[in-house]
Amino acid sequence: MSIIKNVSAAMAGTALEFYDITLFGFFSSLLAPVFFPSLNPTLSLMASLGAFAAGFIMRPIGGAFFGYVGDRYGRKQALLTSILLITLPTVIIGLTPSYARIGIFAPFIIILCRLIQGFSVGGEYGSASVFIAEQVSQARIGLAGSILCATAFLGAVLGSGLGALCTASFMPDWGWRIPFLIAGGFGLAAYYYRRQLQETSSFSQIKIIPPQSRFPLVSLFREKKLTLLCTIAIGSNIQIPFYIVSIYMQILLTTKLMIPASLTLLINTGVIGLWMVLLPFSGFLSDRLGAVKFMSYSALGVMITIYPLFSLLEYHFSLGTVIFVQIFISLVGVGFMGAAPGLMPQLFPSRERVTGTAIGFSVGQALFSGITPLAATALVSWTGDPKAPAIYLMLTSTIGLLAVNGASVLLKSKKHIERVDMNLNSLQRVAT
Repeated sequence: MSIIKNVSAAMAGTALEFYDITLFGFFSSLLAPVFFPSLNPTLSLMASLGAFAAGFIMRPIGGAFFGYVGDRYGRKQALLTSILLITLPTVIIGLTPSYARIGIFAPFIIILCRLIQGFSVGGEYGSASVFIAEQVSQARIGLAGSILCATAFLGAVLGSGLGALCTASFMPDWGWRIPFLIAGGFGLAAYYYRRQLQETSSFSQIKIIPPQSRFPLVSLFREKKLTLLCTIAIGSNIQIPFYIVSIYMQILLTTKLMIPASLTLLINTGVIGLWMVLLPFSGFLSDRLGAVKFMSYSALGVMITIYPLFSLLEYHFSLGTVIFVQIFISLVGVGFMGAAPGLMPQLFPSRERVTGTAIGFSVGQALFSGITPLAATALVSWTGDPKAPAIYLMLTSTIGLLAVNGASVLLKSKKHIERVDMNLNSLQRVAT
């Protein structure tokens, strides 16, 4: 199987997984009264967003599990397993009766499905990022990683577009279930496609050498604590701007401007399409400028502009202003996401690469990214200040800025150690 087919097979599965995982976020305002009814609409919405965030709690566990599978049994095996585990709960969500019909079992089933989804996605990003990074040349690693992200958004665009269609006025009330059920067919197709993958040469080389530790995560905690911490901090900031411009802004449009759900999903589709176009450009620029420099510019841009943008929303809240803010945040924040998949795998040796990348992404997601819509809604509710979410983004962008520059130092140190090891090995061969 050629490199292009290998990479495209990995990306196809990633598109499906993010189609599955983002559906619930897009439908959160619609699903709130169906599965989490309450006399207080805000509490009902927050319960639905809590279920969305619950999936992120399982991501670190999934990252550790799939990291172990990917580093011990192969990147391909991790990718195959994750695609199966994401499809089933998505279909179950589409089949679950409402709270009015089965009572407390409805939210219980939904939360359980979200936990299983989160477990699966916890390993998908790390496994796919490493698989692709090990397939392409160093000069194109940023571009390849950004295309992986764009492919993930392709799944999100498909989910959002189908959601807009299935919630249109001419569709039945249960039309929102259709995109969840379609995921079953997509899952079987993606699994078959991924079965054609060939294992990477990096894993083929290390699997013949007995590992020093049975568990890659143990080795990381023992020898690479600082690298893991920087990766977690980077992972925490990757998707926050996207969740603000998509899920949180959609909630504002639905609850404040009373815009129909079909129209807000259509707007979301346009926003995600914009990210799809911008991501490959950001990956290309990261290869030219350097990932660390490019991600630093992106984090600084969010820190400087986010508070004025939310101030604009406060004083001139309209559909046009919301769309302007969505576009502006997208232009500034996309650089961090686009360059990250190329940078993170480089921080770890082949034997712990999937574990390190998966843990960094999944733990970071659980700590900050996954709770972004819930945190933004809660901050506004508690403080009464519609600009409160901007403080959250300024804090996380600062963490991201410090993390990428810390990673730069660690990467230089890693390359120096590798050069020393290569020289020592050469001297030993000469001596013998």
